[in-house]
Amino acid sequence: MISPQNPKATRPHPRGAFTLIELIAVMAIITIMLALLAPAVGNFQSTAGRNGAVNILMNTMEQARVAALESGRTVYVVFHRQVFPEQDAIMVLRAPDPTTSKPNYEQLTKWIKLPKGVLLHEIGKTDILAQNMPPTSSSTGSSDEVTLDPSLSPTPLIPKQSGEKFNVLAFNAYGGVSYPTVSPNSKLMLIVSEGVRGDGGTEAVLSTKKETAGGFEIITLRRYTGRASLEVSTL
Repeated sequence: MISPQNPKATRPHPRGAFTLIELIAVMAIITIMLALLAPAVGNFQSTAGRNGAVNILMNTMEQARVAALESGRTVYVVFHRQVFPEQDAIMVLRAPDPTTSKPNYEQLTKWIKLPKGVLLHEIGKTDILAQNMPPTSSSTGSSDEVTLDPSLSPTPLIPKQSGEKFNVLAFNAYGGVSYPTVSPNSKLMLIVSEGVRGDGGTEAVLSTKKETAGGFEIITLRRYTGRASLEVSTL
Protein backbone atom coordinates (compact mmCIF):
# COMPACT_ATOMS: atom_id res chain seq x y z
CA MET A 1 0.00 0.00 0.00
CA ILE A 2 1.31 3.41 -1.03
CA SER A 3 1.67 5.88 1.77
CA PRO A 4 0.02 9.29 1.28
CA GLN A 5 3.08 10.81 2.90
CA ASN A 6 5.12 9.97 -0.24
CA PRO A 7 4.21 12.52 -2.96
CA LYS A 8 6.44 10.88 -5.55
CA ALA A 9 4.36 7.71 -5.41
CA THR A 10 1.09 9.50 -6.38
CA ARG A 11 2.50 11.98 -8.97
CA PRO A 12 1.21 11.07 -12.51
CA HIS A 13 3.70 10.40 -15.26
CA PRO A 14 4.09 13.35 -17.66
CA ARG A 15 2.42 12.84 -21.08
CA GLY A 16 4.01 13.67 -24.41
CA ALA A 17 2.96 17.00 -26.04
CA PHE A 18 3.15 18.52 -29.52
CA THR A 19 6.06 20.72 -30.22
CA LEU A 20 5.58 24.03 -32.05
CA ILE A 21 7.21 22.63 -35.18
CA GLU A 22 4.87 19.64 -35.23
CA LEU A 23 1.83 21.90 -34.78
CA ILE A 24 2.94 24.14 -37.67
CA ALA A 25 3.48 21.09 -39.87
CA VAL A 26 -0.01 19.76 -39.15
CA MET A 27 -1.59 23.16 -39.88
CA ALA A 28 0.33 23.36 -43.17
CA ILE A 29 -0.92 19.91 -44.22
CA ILE A 30 -4.52 20.84 -43.38
CA THR A 31 -4.22 24.10 -45.35
CA ILE A 32 -2.89 22.26 -48.41
CA MET A 33 -5.69 19.69 -48.23
CA LEU A 34 -8.36 22.40 -47.98
CA ALA A 35 -6.84 24.23 -50.95
CA LEU A 36 -6.97 21.05 -53.02
CA LEU A 37 -10.54 20.31 -51.93
CA ALA A 38 -11.96 23.80 -52.53
CA PRO A 39 -12.35 23.54 -56.36
CA ALA A 40 -14.12 20.20 -56.04
CA VAL A 41 -16.54 21.58 -53.45
CA GLY A 42 -17.14 24.67 -55.57
CA ASN A 43 -17.91 22.58 -58.66
CA PHE A 44 -20.25 20.38 -56.64
CA GLN A 45 -22.18 23.38 -55.32
CA SER A 46 -22.32 24.88 -58.79
CA THR A 47 -23.70 21.70 -60.32
CA ALA A 48 -26.17 21.26 -57.47
CA GLY A 49 -27.43 24.81 -58.03
CA ARG A 50 -27.97 24.24 -61.75
CA ASN A 51 -29.66 20.90 -61.12
CA GLY A 52 -31.98 22.55 -58.61
CA ALA A 53 -32.86 25.26 -61.14
CA VAL A 54 -33.51 22.66 -63.84
CA ASN A 55 -35.85 20.73 -61.53
CA ILE A 56 -37.77 23.90 -60.67
CA LEU A 57 -38.11 24.94 -64.32
CA MET A 58 -39.08 21.52 -65.68
CA ASN A 59 -41.58 20.79 -62.88
CA THR A 60 -43.19 24.21 -63.15
CA MET A 61 -43.49 24.04 -66.94
CA GLU A 62 -45.01 20.55 -66.74
CA GLN A 63 -47.55 21.77 -64.17
CA ALA A 64 -48.41 24.67 -66.49
CA ARG A 65 -48.85 22.31 -69.46
CA VAL A 66 -51.16 20.05 -67.47
CA ALA A 67 -53.15 23.06 -66.21
CA ALA A 68 -53.69 24.17 -69.82
CA LEU A 69 -54.87 20.69 -70.82
CA GLU A 70 -57.23 20.35 -67.87
CA SER A 71 -58.83 23.78 -68.19
CA GLY A 72 -58.79 24.22 -71.96
CA ARG A 73 -57.31 27.71 -71.47
CA THR A 74 -53.97 29.25 -72.31
CA VAL A 75 -51.45 29.08 -69.48
CA TYR A 76 -48.51 31.46 -69.37
CA VAL A 77 -45.14 30.78 -67.78
CA VAL A 78 -43.49 34.11 -66.96
CA PHE A 79 -39.73 34.31 -66.46
CA HIS A 80 -38.41 37.24 -64.42
CA ARG A 81 -34.81 37.92 -65.34
CA GLN A 82 -33.54 40.19 -62.58
CA VAL A 83 -30.50 42.45 -62.59
CA PHE A 84 -30.09 43.10 -58.87
CA PRO A 85 -30.24 40.93 -56.94
CA GLU A 86 -29.33 38.50 -59.70
CA GLN A 87 -31.82 35.80 -58.82
CA ASP A 88 -34.25 34.82 -61.56
CA ALA A 89 -37.77 33.59 -60.85
CA ILE A 90 -40.68 31.86 -62.58
CA MET A 91 -44.46 32.26 -62.19
CA VAL A 92 -47.53 30.66 -63.81
CA LEU A 93 -50.67 32.52 -64.91
CA ARG A 94 -53.82 31.19 -66.56
CA ALA A 95 -56.04 33.07 -68.99
CA PRO A 96 -59.37 34.31 -67.56
CA ASP A 97 -62.32 31.94 -67.52
CA PRO A 98 -64.70 33.10 -70.29
CA THR A 99 -67.71 31.86 -68.30
CA THR A 100 -67.06 34.35 -65.50
CA SER A 101 -66.84 38.12 -65.34
CA LYS A 102 -63.35 38.14 -63.80
CA PRO A 103 -61.00 39.91 -66.24
CA ASN A 104 -57.68 39.20 -64.52
CA TYR A 105 -55.44 36.23 -65.06
CA GLU A 106 -55.58 33.44 -62.52
CA GLN A 107 -52.29 33.19 -60.64
CA LEU A 108 -51.49 29.50 -60.30
CA THR A 109 -48.15 30.01 -58.53
CA LYS A 110 -46.31 32.79 -56.78
CA TRP A 111 -42.85 33.79 -57.93
CA ILE A 112 -40.63 30.73 -57.55
CA LYS A 113 -37.00 31.81 -57.21
CA LEU A 114 -34.16 29.89 -58.79
CA PRO A 115 -31.09 29.11 -56.64
CA LYS A 116 -28.83 32.12 -56.14
CA GLY A 117 -26.13 32.52 -58.73
CA VAL A 118 -28.02 30.49 -61.37
CA LEU A 119 -29.44 32.51 -64.26
CA LEU A 120 -31.48 32.11 -67.42
CA HIS A 121 -28.92 33.14 -70.00
CA GLU A 122 -29.07 35.13 -73.19
CA ILE A 123 -26.09 34.20 -75.34
CA GLY A 124 -26.87 35.87 -78.66
CA LYS A 125 -28.73 32.99 -80.29
CA THR A 126 -32.16 33.65 -81.80
CA ASP A 127 -33.59 30.23 -80.90
CA ILE A 128 -33.11 30.62 -77.15
CA LEU A 129 -36.44 30.44 -75.36
CA ALA A 130 -35.60 33.05 -72.73
CA GLN A 131 -34.60 35.50 -75.43
CA ASN A 132 -36.72 37.70 -77.71
CA MET A 133 -39.88 36.97 -75.73
CA PRO A 134 -41.61 40.26 -74.89
CA PRO A 135 -44.49 40.10 -72.39
CA THR A 136 -46.92 41.37 -75.03
CA SER A 137 -47.52 40.51 -78.67
CA SER A 138 -50.10 41.81 -81.09
CA SER A 139 -52.91 39.46 -82.00
CA THR A 140 -53.58 38.80 -85.71
CA GLY A 141 -56.53 36.49 -85.23
CA SER A 142 -54.44 33.37 -85.72
CA SER A 143 -55.12 30.51 -83.31
CA ASP A 144 -51.38 30.29 -82.66
CA GLU A 145 -51.02 33.96 -81.79
CA VAL A 146 -50.88 34.87 -78.12
CA THR A 147 -51.52 38.18 -76.42
CA LEU A 148 -50.44 38.62 -72.83
CA ASP A 149 -51.57 41.81 -71.13
CA PRO A 150 -49.28 42.55 -68.15
CA SER A 151 -51.94 44.80 -66.60
CA LEU A 152 -54.19 41.75 -66.08
CA SER A 153 -51.60 39.96 -63.95
CA PRO A 154 -52.40 39.91 -60.21
CA THR A 155 -48.66 40.40 -59.65
CA PRO A 156 -47.37 43.50 -61.50
CA LEU A 157 -45.05 42.76 -64.42
CA ILE A 158 -43.20 46.06 -64.30
CA PRO A 159 -39.39 46.15 -64.57
CA LYS A 160 -37.98 47.94 -61.54
CA GLN A 161 -34.46 48.36 -62.91
CA SER A 162 -32.85 48.89 -66.27
CA GLY A 163 -32.13 45.59 -67.98
CA GLU A 164 -34.82 43.55 -66.24
CA LYS A 165 -37.08 41.45 -68.45
CA PHE A 166 -40.29 39.47 -68.18
CA ASN A 167 -40.22 36.71 -70.80
CA VAL A 168 -43.21 34.57 -71.64
CA LEU A 169 -43.89 30.97 -72.61
CA ALA A 170 -47.49 29.99 -73.44
CA PHE A 171 -49.16 26.56 -73.50
CA ASN A 172 -52.37 26.17 -75.50
CA ALA A 173 -55.43 24.10 -74.67
CA TYR A 174 -53.82 21.04 -76.31
CA GLY A 175 -50.70 21.26 -74.16
CA GLY A 176 -48.52 22.48 -77.00
CA VAL A 177 -46.35 25.59 -77.06
CA SER A 178 -48.22 28.45 -78.74
CA TYR A 179 -45.69 31.16 -77.93
CA PRO A 180 -42.99 31.95 -78.82
CA THR A 181 -43.16 30.97 -82.45
CA VAL A 182 -39.94 29.80 -84.06
CA SER A 183 -38.98 28.32 -87.40
CA PRO A 184 -39.45 24.53 -87.79
CA ASN A 185 -35.68 23.98 -87.78
CA SER A 186 -35.12 25.93 -84.54
CA LYS A 187 -35.33 24.59 -81.03
CA LEU A 188 -37.17 26.05 -78.07
CA MET A 189 -34.44 26.14 -75.46
CA LEU A 190 -33.70 27.44 -71.99
CA ILE A 191 -30.04 27.95 -71.10
CA VAL A 192 -29.31 27.64 -67.37
CA SER A 193 -25.91 28.54 -65.95
CA GLU A 194 -24.10 30.51 -63.29
CA GLY A 195 -23.01 34.05 -63.99
CA VAL A 196 -23.60 37.74 -63.54
CA ARG A 197 -25.61 40.19 -65.59
CA GLY A 198 -23.70 43.38 -64.95
CA ASP A 199 -24.75 46.79 -66.23
CA GLY A 200 -27.68 46.86 -68.62
CA GLY A 201 -28.72 43.28 -67.93
CA THR A 202 -26.14 41.60 -70.18
CA GLU A 203 -24.74 38.28 -69.09
CA ALA A 204 -21.07 37.61 -68.84
CA VAL A 205 -19.89 35.98 -72.05
CA LEU A 206 -19.76 32.20 -71.95
CA SER A 207 -16.24 31.16 -72.84
CA THR A 208 -15.48 28.78 -75.70
CA LYS A 209 -14.21 26.27 -73.17
CA LYS A 210 -17.47 26.44 -71.25
CA GLU A 211 -19.51 26.00 -74.42
CA THR A 212 -17.60 22.86 -75.42
CA ALA A 213 -17.00 21.34 -71.99
CA GLY A 214 -20.34 22.14 -70.39
CA GLY A 215 -20.96 24.28 -67.34
CA PHE A 216 -24.61 24.92 -68.12
CA GLU A 217 -27.81 23.00 -68.76
CA ILE A 218 -30.09 23.08 -71.82
CA ILE A 219 -33.82 22.47 -71.48
CA THR A 220 -35.65 21.93 -74.77
CA LEU A 221 -39.41 21.90 -75.34
CA ARG A 222 -41.33 20.15 -78.10
CA ARG A 223 -43.69 22.56 -79.80
CA TYR A 224 -46.68 20.25 -80.35
CA THR A 225 -46.61 18.29 -77.09
CA GLY A 226 -45.07 20.88 -74.77
CA ARG A 227 -42.85 18.21 -73.21
CA ALA A 228 -39.57 19.40 -71.71
CA SER A 229 -36.33 17.42 -71.76
CA LEU A 230 -32.76 17.99 -70.58
CA GLU A 231 -30.03 17.82 -73.19
CA VAL A 232 -26.25 17.50 -73.05
CA SER A 233 -24.84 20.71 -71.63
CA THR A 234 -22.91 21.86 -74.70
CA LEU A 235 -23.84 24.18 -77.55
